[in-house]
Amino acid sequence: EYGSLDGGYRVHSWVEWPTRFVEFQTYCTDNQGLTITDCSGWQLNGTFVESNIARRPNTKSVLQTTVDIVNNGSVTFESQVDCEYSYDRLSFIIDDEIIWIKNTLSSVRHTFSLTTGHHVLKWVYSKDASINYSYDRAMIYMIEVLGLSDSSDYCDYCPPGTTSQQHSVDCYDCPLNTYTNTFGSATCTPCGPDEYSFPGDTSCTPKLDCTPVDYQAHFSSCSTNHTRSQYYSWNEPKICKDVASVPLPPEEIGLPCAPCNPGQYRVGDDYLTCPSGQFSSLGAENGCTPCPSGTYAPKQLTLRRWDSFPNNTINTCEGQCG
Repeated sequence: EYGSLDGGYRVHSWVEWPTRFVEFQTYCTDNQGLTITDCSGWQLNGTFVESNIARRPNTKSVLQTTVDIVNNGSVTFESQVDCEYSYDRLSFIIDDEIIWIKNTLSSVRHTFSLTTGHHVLKWVYSKDASINYSYDRAMIYMIEVLGLSDSSDYCDYCPPGTTSQQHSVDCYDCPLNTYTNTFGSATCTPCGPDEYSFPGDTSCTPKLDCTPVDYQAHFSSCSTNHTRSQYYSWNEPKICKDVASVPLPPEEIGLPCAPCNPGQYRVGDDYLTCPSGQFSSLGAENGCTPCPSGTYAPKQLTLRRWDSFPNNTINTCEGQCG
């Protein structure tokens, strides 16, 4: 129910500003850095603190603290940004280093190392001159600074959705289908049979009847005669109630294997590249065709099958990524 941070301090309740170990200042500036007197800066909101300058153009809302790190320091915070992507933004500043904290659909945890010595930490939400989008704000749910001292002189309450055992140095999320909605809970409460929760939840959610979107299809390995089976399973974790009208579909056998991409041929479940001087315009089952005299096979990549990403592909997301 409590956690000792081993020389650190965590803020996860935003009913009032903390005064132990870490203190915060908040204010607003214009784009030239001049203080705006009729803007109060970040605002306490119980379980989070928010930037509080929605629909206020050409304004920056600053949350600032200073820390003195004595050993193995770091700062961790959990934030969510919902605004006009790139033009309005949350920046985290460690002394003179500026880090862009990008938009997310849910809260995301960020951790940065802190060297021994004095540091100024700032969270700056910036509004440009035009366009207001969605909630138009940044929210911070938790801030943790480690390395403030060589030992811990107190135990802190674990936040809702988490718990701990004796001698813990941190809190951990309540497991799947359990919850706690209070600070300092020693146990997590199980959900009812017709309810579910995800790890770290503070309440249970009623299960809805299962529908076809609650299961997914799988394919077996490709056989030597180039056929495969398709079977189904419930999405994990299963968060719906069984109903007689929506059973899992039966297994289908003898289905053709997925075709190769052009320039490939199949050996069992493997897709191999045609040897030099050979080609396959639609993807072949057993091999590729040699180029006749007077022609050649240029090396190129053509993708028509998207069962998986090709080798050396990097898949990233910018903007409001889930």
